[in-house]
Formats: sequence, structure tokens, C-alpha cells
Amino acid sequence: MSSSNRLLQFLAIFSVVFVFFKIYYKIHDTPKNGDSDDSDQDSWFLVSNKTEIFDNWRECVKLKLMGLEDPVEFWKQFVDSTRKCDEEAQISKLGVTELEEQKIVIFPKNEDENNHNLITLGVGQSTIGEESYQRKMQKLNKNVDFFGADSTVDKNSEIYSKFGKFFPFAVARHPGFTNSSIEKNGELIDQNVAHVDILYFLKDILNVQKIDNLWIDAEGAEYELFEIFDKNGVLDQNDIELCQVNMEIHISEEGEDNTNSEKQKIFMEFVKKIIEEKKYGIFKASENLHMKIYLFNFESEYCKNKF
Repeated sequence: MSSSNRLLQFLAIFSVVFVFFKIYYKIHDTPKNGDSDDSDQDSWFLVSNKTEIFDNWRECVKLKLMGLEDPVEFWKQFVDSTRKCDEEAQISKLGVTELEEQKIVIFPKNEDENNHNLITLGVGQSTIGEESYQRKMQKLNKNVDFFGADSTVDKNSEIYSKFGKFFPFAVARHPGFTNSSIEKNGELIDQNVAHVDILYFLKDILNVQKIDNLWIDAEGAEYELFEIFDKNGVLDQNDIELCQVNMEIHISEEGEDNTNSEKQKIFMEFVKKIIEEKKYGIFKASENLHMKIYLFNFESEYCKNKF
């Protein structure tokens, strides 16, 4: 065979191999947005016995946590204990999905339900999680109303207003002033912040009775919001049903005035009350100095049917 024929044969084989690999990588390449919007869709539609999973989870955490009395030890054991109970109760069967920024959601299963919302208390100059949720909901042909509130207007208003309605104030349990950590020029500083009452915000400003997702990152002001989760509390008294919550629980940085033991006591009492009242489950906890938790309302028929 002449050298020219061998060259043509080589070029033909090379072309076939090149086209094959180009097609292969096009099919298997991950989405450029970074959160693999299609990769976990099968888990979005899982349907399971929610009551059984919740009861199994609750019995597990009762054994692991209710006997602990030291708030510091409770804080230390909380993540590992609840994560083990998540696994034992097989909460993955609920269709629990992790978005970017460690936000947790269960996607709606009810095809007839057209109204969807997400409320962010504390935008924190990042909407990566909200945008990830919006993309996934769009794949389900569902529109979402987004509402975000933050006392820091710079950047927050600009980025949140691209897809939702932004409110330039903080939201707390009661109206007034709270000392809170505010981000300015890339640094967190303590500052007195004016805020509105959460009931007034939800009922009178937003006019919502059903809340699909509430994301709370209040930079330390979240402790006084714990009581909104009480059974027969302020939300129940006003017929407001809250389905899913992502919340960050803050403690002081190392070296600051040590108020952590008191905060950890409040957190321990909050979790124990949640377990006792059998309304919410707390799943997918994580900690990197601060605690991140996800709650789902198992008492509400609306929430159980929709999700």
C-alpha cells in the first residue's frame, strides 16, 4: 500500500474517531450552570408514605436527642444524630433535593396546583439558590412568585428584582429595632436595623395564606422567629400554612463575646419543641460554624398533597 493511501486511511479512521468522541461528550456533558438541572429529575417525582417516614424519623430523633440536657453538647451532636435518622427513615423517598447554596426543597407533585411561591428573608447579596429553584420549576412548566426582603438595599435590590419583588427592610417576629450583622463592602458589621413584623409582612403586604418555601438567613435575628413554628402559634391562628423552610442558625465567631451557650440553649429548646409537637420534621442538617436546617410541615394536608 502506498504512503498516500495509508495517509488517507489514517485520516478516515481519525475522522470517525473524532466525530464519535464529539458526539459522546455532547451527550454526557453536564449543564454549564453548574447545578446539573437534569441529572436528578427522577428524584423530584418520588411518591411515598409521608406519615410513615415522618414517624420513623421522629422516633429516631427522640431517642438520640430528647435525653440531652447540655445545650453545647446538644449542638455538637445535632447534625450527626439527625443525619443518621434521615438515613434510617429514608427521607430520600420524599423527593428531597439539594439546590445550590445548600438549599433543600421537595418539588410539587400536584399537577393541578398552579400557584407557587418562595419568600426570602435575608437575601445576603446572592440569589444563586433562588435562580436554581426557578430553573428547575421552569422545567416542570411551573411559575413561581418570588418575594425577597433585606435591610441592605445595595446589590440585593438589583439581583432579586431580576426575577422577583424586593422589599428594602428586614423582617422579624415583632416590629422595631434589632442588632444584626449587616454586610457592607464585603465585611459583616453589627448595626441596629429597623424591621417589620413577619405577620404583617405575610398577611398585609404579601397577602399570602399558603407559603410553599420560606428561606431565612437573618444573621442572628432568627432566634426570635422560632416561635412562628409553634403549633397553634401565630401562623396557625391566622390560617397561614407554611410548607417548607430553609433556615440558617447563627452563633458568634470564635474570639467574639461568647453568647453562644445561650443561643445554643434556645436552639435546643426549639428543636425539642418541634419534636414534641409532631408538626415539622427537621432534615438535611449541616454545620460550618453556623447551622443550616430544612423543615417540612407534615401536619398540613395542603403541604402533604402538594409536595
